[in-house]
Amino acid sequence: MPGVVVTTAIRRGARNTVNNSTSSFFVVGDAERGPVESVKTVTSLEQFEAIFGGYVSHAYLWQTLQTFFEEGGATAYVVRVTPSGAAAATATLSGDYESATTAVVTLTAVGPGTWANTSLTAKVVTSGSGVKIEMYVDGANAPLASTGTFTTAAEAVAAVNANSTMALYMTASLIDTDYAAVELDTTPTAQAFEDGLNGTGTPSSADITDALALFLDTFGGGAVAAPGYSSTAVNTALIAHANDFNRFALMAAGDEDTTPTEAVGFVTELDGDVVENMEHGAIYYPWVTIPYGTGSITVPPEGYVAGVRSRVHTGSGQWQPYAGALSAALFVNGVATSLGRTQNNTLDAGRVNAIRIINNTVRIYGARSLAADTDNFKYVSIQETTNRIVIEAQNVLEDLVFSPIDGRRAIYGRIKAALMGVMEPLRSAGALFTGTDASGQPTDSGYFIVVDDSINPLTQLATGVIRARIAFRMSGVTDTIQLEIVKSNMTTPIS
Repeated sequence: MPGVVVTTAIRRGARNTVNNSTSSFFVVGDAERGPVESVKTVTSLEQFEAIFGGYVSHAYLWQTLQTFFEEGGATAYVVRVTPSGAAAATATLSGDYESATTAVVTLTAVGPGTWANTSLTAKVVTSGSGVKIEMYVDGANAPLASTGTFTTAAEAVAAVNANSTMALYMTASLIDTDYAAVELDTTPTAQAFEDGLNGTGTPSSADITDALALFLDTFGGGAVAAPGYSSTAVNTALIAHANDFNRFALMAAGDEDTTPTEAVGFVTELDGDVVENMEHGAIYYPWVTIPYGTGSITVPPEGYVAGVRSRVHTGSGQWQPYAGALSAALFVNGVATSLGRTQNNTLDAGRVNAIRIINNTVRIYGARSLAADTDNFKYVSIQETTNRIVIEAQNVLEDLVFSPIDGRRAIYGRIKAALMGVMEPLRSAGALFTGTDASGQPTDSGYFIVVDDSINPLTQLATGVIRARIAFRMSGVTDTIQLEIVKSNMTTPIS
């Protein structure tokens, strides 16, 4: 048929599939469903939904991950936390025990929440010489997953827990070990799950701190956030975690109704609570809007910032601030509060990074870290680059641990060569500010590595400890361009 045929689709994966040593996103929050107290790695929204479910109005994890992937993120590490009173829904399966129908197996939904009360059912059906369990989700007519054939309650528990699809939704356990040999009854209708609760309020700062501790150093570098939870206690925990694990904390200044003055107040509160290492974090304002259905919803900005950060780190490098034209939104379509230049200047002076509409696109319009030490750590890119050096230096030196220390000190050269492999790519990319003399000739490479006897006396070598030192000088950041425009009349020379 002639003409134009148009179809629409929803992208479920990430725009960017490349990840480097610092571009990952470590995120804590509540979700529709899914496990708690464990870290799950996700590389697409579809993968996230398979574990944690879809959109819910009481939490921001789904919205944050959707924005992260759409804005250029590639890999996220997720821990689900739930508020007080949250409970997982359950269902029971019965069998004949001592001539009485008795509940013998408990099925428990994976993770707390009300979702299973209406979405999850299980059914025992005849299968060959035994029975099997079918799992139904969201009222579907066909089961999403089925076990193999079994005969006893103990076998039923093993079959459910071994099924990889069922394991995303439920687990099984014997109510009493005496029921292990009981055969399950087949029932004409599916067994509904009930008594699941979302809980009330928000997770405590202690809960979020405990969740952050699950992101071990073995996961590498990246940004860490708890979108929707912006208390001083939570922000303090994020900064402490970022400092301990060479990561960078991304935080929002309050909620969608916060004013610019209140946003600056968040930094004042942190100044009084965090004694040091504020350079390991940055605060962003305001919240942003994203497409949802036929309209838009307002969400915390951390997913947007983390996605932009990921694509900038991957495409340009950690020394490039994720702000300005490079941060032009690919998915975010607006801001909760419009900001002008005067408000932007107030926020910048208060160490809050504005999110603004510039040239009809949403952009991050600030690159300030929270550090009060503006001589050394004013910009986010300084700590981000430092984190990269720390992480990569640790990685390359791991292979030299337990090397012999001989009289020729051959290990010195190997350590220096390994560290040069970390620093040279930064120098060649322009991340380091090389020194020059009065005639413009280079005097240093922007970094210097020391590993020799001057810092490694024999008494120290005898203990098995070798010290090395890297000194480096970062390139600067252009955050202000001052332009002078001079108007001349017709009789005045132009110069």
